[in-house]
Amino acid sequence: MKLKMIVLDPELSTRTGRRIVGVGILTAIAAGGLAVAAPSLTSWSSGETLTASDLNANFNELAAAIEDVDANRGTFTNLSTGELWTEYRGYCGSTSARTGNLGNARGAKALCETACGTSGAHMCTSAEVLRSWATGTDVPAGGWVEGPSLVVSSPSAASTRSCLGWGNQYGSEVGWTVDYYPLDGDNPGGPGLLFEARACNTTHAVTCCD
Repeated sequence: MKLKMIVLDPELSTRTGRRIVGVGILTAIAAGGLAVAAPSLTSWSSGETLTASDLNANFNELAAAIEDVDANRGTFTNLSTGELWTEYRGYCGSTSARTGNLGNARGAKALCETACGTSGAHMCTSAEVLRSWATGTDVPAGGWVEGPSLVVSSPSAASTRSCLGWGNQYGSEVGWTVDYYPLDGDNPGGPGLLFEARACNTTHAVTCCD
């Protein structure tokens, strides 16, 4: 994001100056597409002197607010709980191996927060795995992931149920895992990333993104 600096003419009235600063703040926050905490700004009353130090302090507050917008771009915040979920991110780590009973999606997120050391970490979606792998990150094979978006090997209709919402550890249900088709005569452009459905009573790491 670019910050447009506005230089105020000292001959401008304080009311005009305050309006320019206010417009700059609203424009910068709107450009970020996110709601952020309002900066702590100095305001002026009629007849008060607009000083360089106060004006510079306002611009510093604005710059910090814009940095906050950039840092939180693509982050969902649950306003009821304060919990975070980052979006459109990449692979950040894996948990230890476990069955498909991850304590549901909330449990999976908690495991990934520990594995990656960040509050926005979560079980990767297949799209996040694809994005990471296509841009050069070697995502480990075999880890549980949420919902495929590529052509996959599907043994049964149950394969779309993600171990019943990641709360099932039995062989009658399946969940998706990261897999690769090797470089060989059938796949000369390989290895190719794909997603394999595996029984929920088998153990795999959780693939985490942030």
